[in-house]
Amino acid sequence: MNILYTNFHVAGGGGHDVYIRTLLKQSTHTAYVACPKSSYLYRSLTRDNVANVLALDFPGKLSQGVHLVTQLRRLLSIITEHQIDIIHTNGSADNRLVTYARLLSRRPFKQVFTKHNGFPVRGRYPNGAFSKPITRLFLSASRFISPSGFRFSPIRLWSSVMASIPTTGDRRSASCRQPRFD
Repeated sequence: MNILYTNFHVAGGGGHDVYIRTLLKQSTHTAYVACPKSSYLYRSLTRDNVANVLALDFPGKLSQGVHLVTQLRRLLSIITEHQIDIIHTNGSADNRLVTYARLLSRRPFKQVFTKHNGFPVRGRYPNGAFSKPITRLFLSASRFISPSGFRFSPIRLWSSVMASIPTTGDRRSASCRQPRFD
């Protein structure tokens, strides 16, 4: 199985870089990382020869049309050339580009989006695709989402109840609770 992890940060991603490095260490599959060439993650993974690192930018706005099309074509060639089975995105910009690629790719692949904050997903296209079967799995890695607010269906994992930001004491106990999937 070939997995492509994406990182949209153009400079240092902080904890996000550590998160991707951890995923790479735990992977028993062929793993690739697509990130901007200007990013710390790209430079450090290339220097340490940790993974198959691919330079890819993630334009965030339609106003960046030419760059968006160029990077979309690059992503489509990566998917085909490396026979990618799963793409794991971690932010809106990279998820948007992968969603476009999913619509245009001749090679089918699974798309996993891990959301690292409690901000709502907005917009009809392409982030609105979360409400459609095209998105198979939505994961939340945020402590600020109420664990009781998730329900699982064969197609999606939804967060229906947003918890208010907890106090410091609540934060510790909230992070220890396991989410229930009803």
